[in-house]
Amino acid sequence: MEIFRDKEKFYESILNFTASGVVVIDREFKVRFINNSVLKYLEMKREDAIGSCCRRIVPPELNCEEFCVTKKTFEDGEVHQDEATVNKPDGRDTFLVTASPLIANGEVVASIEVIKDITNRKNLEEVLRREIDDLSKWHRFTVGREIRMVELKKEIEHLKDTLKKFSEAHSG
Repeated sequence: MEIFRDKEKFYESILNFTASGVVVIDREFKVRFINNSVLKYLEMKREDAIGSCCRRIVPPELNCEEFCVTKKTFEDGEVHQDEATVNKPDGRDTFLVTASPLIANGEVVASIEVIKDITNRKNLEEVLRREIDDLSKWHRFTVGREIRMVELKKEIEHLKDTLKKFSEAHSG
């Protein structure tokens, strides 16, 4: 197949058609590559993104100064990861953004951001958290009830003993 002969096109095709978002950002914070997943989500054309400042493609509610995993990667050459939540008219989307250094000649020349949609996972975690809270409340209620039942049984036994002693003392 022709695509396997041209390695650059081959790798670009792999990156473009992966489900996760992929963005390559250089040291000047310019977008050098952006894949189809990110372009589709942002409803943006490739030619409008390539060469632009990465802040241009970041949803406005994300504060670049606080959130920027790429900046952290440029500072220390390490992989950084954070969650980003984007509010939309139809709900919220949550992404796991991982920035990895692209190293050439021993220097970090760019950051490769991989963006994974974890919205469903976060929604399921919230459902699970609510169910655990409900079960904890039920547990506290039932255990509390059982403890009270044991106390009442002890109290009844104590009253029976007291009544028996009283009856024996006055029957005589």
